[in-house]
Amino acid sequence: MEAEALSRRSTNGGWRGVALIILLSALALLAVLLSARRALKVDPSPDGAVVYYNARVALRGQNPYDGQNETDDWKAGGGPAKFLPGHDNLPFCAYPPSFMLLIAPVAALPWQTGIRAVVWLNYLAGFGCLFFLLKLANRRWSPAAILLLVVFFFANRHIRSEIYVNQTTLLICLPMLAGIYAFTRKRDLLAGALIGLSLAKFTLTLPVLALLVYRREWRAASAALITFVVLNAGMAMTWGGLRQLPADYRSAVSKSTLPGAANDVSTLKYTDMISANHLVFALFGEERRSPAGKAALVLVAACGLLALCALRPRPGQERAFENPLDISIAMLASLSLFYHRSYDLAALPIVLWGLMDYRFRRKGPMPAAWKIAVGAVVVLGFCVSRDGSLSPFDSNGVGRAHGLISLVLTILDGVARHTIGAHNFNSVPMLVLLLSVIWLQLTTRPKRDVPEVEPPAVPAGAAQAT
Repeated sequence: MEAEALSRRSTNGGWRGVALIILLSALALLAVLLSARRALKVDPSPDGAVVYYNARVALRGQNPYDGQNETDDWKAGGGPAKFLPGHDNLPFCAYPPSFMLLIAPVAALPWQTGIRAVVWLNYLAGFGCLFFLLKLANRRWSPAAILLLVVFFFANRHIRSEIYVNQTTLLICLPMLAGIYAFTRKRDLLAGALIGLSLAKFTLTLPVLALLVYRREWRAASAALITFVVLNAGMAMTWGGLRQLPADYRSAVSKSTLPGAANDVSTLKYTDMISANHLVFALFGEERRSPAGKAALVLVAACGLLALCALRPRPGQERAFENPLDISIAMLASLSLFYHRSYDLAALPIVLWGLMDYRFRRKGPMPAAWKIAVGAVVVLGFCVSRDGSLSPFDSNGVGRAHGLISLVLTILDGVARHTIGAHNFNSVPMLVLLLSVIWLQLTTRPKRDVPEVEPPAVPAGAAQAT
């Protein structure tokens, strides 16, 4: 039993096992401290300012989709000069109203601390994500495996990117993972409510809801949908905008797709980041998709649907999320099917967790698909930069090189930018990861975590009689 052997070696392997634990502990502590230092020193960004002012306005009972409300609050508080409402090519509010509830704990703070508090709220949510991942984990996880996950969680370059731009991926993943944990404990209504809260960024968590529907887990799925509708309707009613909410959301999306705006999709090419979220921009925005973009959109949608349909077994044979690969594929479907920038790959440790937990649940050697998937996760986590280039060939290093070395680095950097993007369907590592996990799910099944039962003792008299 290879998984159990690894667990024993990491704890009972003599001085080598102790040295491994000490090394991983030091790396984990260093990763946490460095990421915390970055979160402490980060400057307020337009992304953080948008959600901060959205939450302030909404919680005062004003319409966050009316940009004048954010502008007035920004002027009244002498907000950051780097963020000028309406002039940063950003929509005033790109999220459903329920998203404001997640930012509510810091919305009352002045902007000097409030925007940075958004960063810290998201950063601390990362520890909550780790907590629920470990609660979901198989009982055979070794200390070395836990520390390895912590290192990857806080050392991968995308959590640094997320902190830098003040994004909130981990804040969304926390209620999602809490809901999945509640579901595995057969508390379906609570699970649905938590997953419904996480739908505040539905482009990240919608595949989780889709999985519940696919597996016919109607109580949890219904609770998620009801929670989402009630929270958003209730928030909209506070500013008297329930009937106007669909039009307000359409207007926000439309403004964000204007030429030069944050979600301008009019000039996208095959080598650009194209995904299903652009269908929303095309339907509600000012610009329409080009034929090439539509073809790419179909390909992305096909990959995402394949990921969801490949989830075995068929409905009724096994509850959702009993197999850790369910969570990995749901997250991969989100990162592949919907539009995300590289900071949303801060959710990549969830994919790695599924692969690691699968390894500890399954007896025997790991198949090649598992090894390929883990390798792709490492490449995506450490080797792909924010601009889509492969970091060993980063363009920052090209300028310092000379002659033939400069030429080679320039060529490799160009190839990396056009074939190894960080997060879209035409990213080679992402496509390899998606397909290898699907293949792993289709061809092998992990053993359920069933406690071993001692065989009944044979009576002495019966043994002598035989």
